[in-house]
Amino acid sequence: MFILEKHNSIASLATWETAQSPISINEAREHILESHDGKTPSVLDPFGGGGSLPLEAQRLGCETHSCDINPVAVLIQKCTLEYPQKYGRQLRDDVKKWGDWVIEQATAELAPFYPPETDGSTPYAYIWARTLPCQNLGCGVTVPLMKDFWLSKKRNIALFPFEEDGHIAFCIVGTTYQPMPPDFNPANGTIARAIVKCPLCQSAFPAKDTRRLFQNGAADELLLAVVTEHPDGKGKRYRLATDDDVTIFNHAQKRLAATCESVADDWGLSPVPDESMPKTKGSGAERGITVHNYNINTYGELFNARQQLALITFTEKLRAAYTEMCAQTPVDKDYAAAVTTCLGLWLNRIADTGANLCWWDNSRESVSKLFGMQVLSMVWNYAEANPLHVAVRRLKTVLTPMEHLSQMDAEPVAIKNASATALPYPDAAFDAIITDPPYYDNIAYSYLSDFFYVWLKRSVGHLHPELFKTELTPKAGEIVAYGHRKGGLDAGKRFFEDEMSKAFAEMYRVLKPGGIAVIVYAHKTTAGWETLINALLDSGLVITAAWPVDTEMKSRFRAQDSAALASSIYMVARKSERESFGSYSDVKEELSSHLSLKLFRLWDYGISGAELFIAAIGSGLEVFGKYEEILDNDDTIIRADRMIADIREVLERLDSASGPGVESTKMTRFYLRWRREHGLASVPFDIAQKLALSLGLELADEWGEGSFIHHERASVRVLGPQERSYPDAPDSAKLSDELIDVLHHVLHLWRYNQRPAMIQRLARGRVGLQELIWRVAHAVSVTLPLDSEERMWCEGWFADRRSIEREVMAAVAADGDNQLF
Repeated sequence: MFILEKHNSIASLATWETAQSPISINEAREHILESHDGKTPSVLDPFGGGGSLPLEAQRLGCETHSCDINPVAVLIQKCTLEYPQKYGRQLRDDVKKWGDWVIEQATAELAPFYPPETDGSTPYAYIWARTLPCQNLGCGVTVPLMKDFWLSKKRNIALFPFEEDGHIAFCIVGTTYQPMPPDFNPANGTIARAIVKCPLCQSAFPAKDTRRLFQNGAADELLLAVVTEHPDGKGKRYRLATDDDVTIFNHAQKRLAATCESVADDWGLSPVPDESMPKTKGSGAERGITVHNYNINTYGELFNARQQLALITFTEKLRAAYTEMCAQTPVDKDYAAAVTTCLGLWLNRIADTGANLCWWDNSRESVSKLFGMQVLSMVWNYAEANPLHVAVRRLKTVLTPMEHLSQMDAEPVAIKNASATALPYPDAAFDAIITDPPYYDNIAYSYLSDFFYVWLKRSVGHLHPELFKTELTPKAGEIVAYGHRKGGLDAGKRFFEDEMSKAFAEMYRVLKPGGIAVIVYAHKTTAGWETLINALLDSGLVITAAWPVDTEMKSRFRAQDSAALASSIYMVARKSERESFGSYSDVKEELSSHLSLKLFRLWDYGISGAELFIAAIGSGLEVFGKYEEILDNDDTIIRADRMIADIREVLERLDSASGPGVESTKMTRFYLRWRREHGLASVPFDIAQKLALSLGLELADEWGEGSFIHHERASVRVLGPQERSYPDAPDSAKLSDELIDVLHHVLHLWRYNQRPAMIQRLARGRVGLQELIWRVAHAVSVTLPLDSEERMWCEGWFADRRSIEREVMAAVAADGDNQLF
C-alpha cells in the first residue's frame, strides 16, 4: 500500500498543475529524504545546458551540481539556479530597477532614431528587403527579394509591387487601404529557394547566381514600409517608407561611427562584433548555418547599422549601471555583478529580436525571434524591431521567472564551467546523475550560442573573465558530430562516440556504487543511436529500463522534417556489476522475447511510427546492456549496428503478427520502414543505403523518374503521394504494380476527385478487394504526424473504404474476364 501511495505521488508530480503545488513538492522532498535514510541526495547534470534538469533537482531539495563546457550555458544557469536563490527577492527588484534605468538612459540617446508619427503612433517595426539587380541585360532593375508580399494575412493587407518610371515601386493594398488587385496573389514573392524572379520582365536566375551576386557584393537592401502602433491599442498600421525614414537611418549610421569610437578603448575590443561566423559546409550539425553563402561573415553583420547602434548603446548603459551600483555605499561587488549579469541576459533577448535575420510574422503581425529556429539561415525580407519597445517587453519576460526563482526554498546550484569528459569531482561523489546529452548532429550548440557570447563578452565579460578567455565559445571539446572536421561526417561520428564514451566513463566514476543515472536522448537516425549505444556499452553503466516520454512540443522547429522526435527516451542505468559476456545467439533470443512483451505495452500506450522504433532501441539496451561483451560464434564483438538491425527485424516480425504490419514486396517494406524510422525527414545517403541493404535493395538502382525515392545531393528523401506526378491514363503501361506505388496513385486519384479512374486502378488485379493495400495505408498513416498531408490523405481514403470496396466489386463483376483480371 505504501509503495502504491509513493508511486501515485510520483505520477501526479509529473503533471504540470501538481508540479507547481508547494504541497506536492514538499511531499516529494519527504519521499526523497526517506528513501535516502534522511540524508539529502547529491545530483549532477554534466551537460547542464539551460539548466532545466538541475532546476527540477533543486526544487526537489537535492544537493544539486551542474556543469557545462559552454560559457553561455554557465551564465544562464547562474542567473536562474544560483543568483535568485542566493540573493532572494532583492535581486529581482534591483534587476527591475536597473533595467528601467538602462532603458531610460538608452531611450534618451536612441529616441531620435525612432521618431513618433504626427498622430502619436510610434514605430513598431521597419520592413526591409535585400535587393539584387535583375540579371536580364535588357531589364537590370533592382529586385527586392521578397518571400511573399503579405503584411497581415489575418486582415488581408499586403505590399503590391508595380512598375513606375522603369523601376519597382510599391503601394499598400487590402482592408482599409487601396483595393486588392483581383489577379494579385501576395503569397507569390520574388524569391523561393534562392531562385530570383524579376516581377517586371519575369526572367529568373538560379540559386547559384544569387549566392554569387551576394558574394561579389552586388546585394543591397531597401527600406519598404513602417509598422506603427498607437497608444490607444487599435492594432498595427502600415505605411510606405519615406525619404525622411531613410534620412533618419543614415543619421543612425553616422552616430554609430561616433559611438564606436567613444567606447572602443574602454571596452578593449570592437563594439560591433567582428568575430567570424563559421564557414563550414553543411553535412553535420552545422548544416543549419548557411549565411556565409550570402557574404555575412561576422556576427556583427547580422545587424544593420541602426540595430548595431541600439545594442551598443544598451550595452554601454548596462556597463554604466554596474559602475553606478559600485559607487553606492555600502556596496557588494559580487551582488552588483549578479544584477548586471541578469541584465546581460536581458540584452541578449533584445538582440534575439533585433537581428537582420528576424522575419515579419504576417500571421501574428509581430517580429519573429531569431532563435525561434535553431539555425542561422538567410532571411530575404526582414523586420527591424523598435528596440525601445522590445527592451520593455523583454525585461518583463526576465522578471517573471525571477519572481518565482527568488522565492524558492532551495540552496543554490553549484555550477562549474567544465567538460563532461573531465568532471571536476572526486570518485563516488553522487547518488544520481540525470542528464540530457547532445543529440549527435541535431544542433550546432556552440556556433549558435556565439551569437549571444559576443554580446555577453561586451556587456558582462569584464565581470566574468574566466568565462570569456577565448574569442568565441570553445569548439574543440564540444561533443557534437560536425561534418567539417578533417575526415568529414565519418570523423565527426567517431569523435562523438569517443568523447561520449569518455563522458559516460566519467559519470560511472563519480557515481556512488549502486547509484542511478538517467540519460535522456531523442534522435531518429540510427547513426545517432549507434554512437550513443556504443558509448554506453563501453562505460560500465548497466541499463535497467528505457521508456519514451513526451517532452517536446509537436509544433516546434524541426518537428516534422528532421531527426527530432516528439518523445525522448529515458534510459535508466545503474553503477553495478555486469555479466562478463553473453553468447550472441542467446542474447538475440532474449531480445526477441523481451521486445515482444515491451512493445505490446508501448502499443497500448499509443506509441507508434518512428517513436516506436526508437523506443524499441531503448528497450533493446535493457538486454544488451547487461553484458560487458556479446560475442558471436566467431568471437566477434557485437556492436550497436548489429543490435539495431536485430531490433528492426524483431519489430517487423511483431508488426506483421500483431496488426498494422505488412508482408509485401521489398519496396513497400522499405517505404514502411522509412516512414517508421525517419518519418518525413531527409537523411544522409549512407543511413538510407543501410536501410535499403537490410532489405536486399540498392538505392542507386531504385531512384529515378517515377520513383518515390528522391536523391538530393548527399541526402535521400521519400516522397509521399502528394509529391508525385502520374500519367493521365490510369491504365498506363508506365504505372508500377508495386503495392506502395499503387496506393500512392490511388490516393492521388481519390484526393483529386477522379473516382472512376481510382476504382479502375483498384479493380486491376482486384487489389482493392485485398486486405493488404488497406493495411499498408493504415501502417503508413500511424507513422506520420497528425497534421501531415499524407496522413490526412490515408485516413480520408481509409474512412471511405466500405463504399470504395462495393464500387470495386461492381467494376470487377462488370468487366468479367477482361484485362482487369
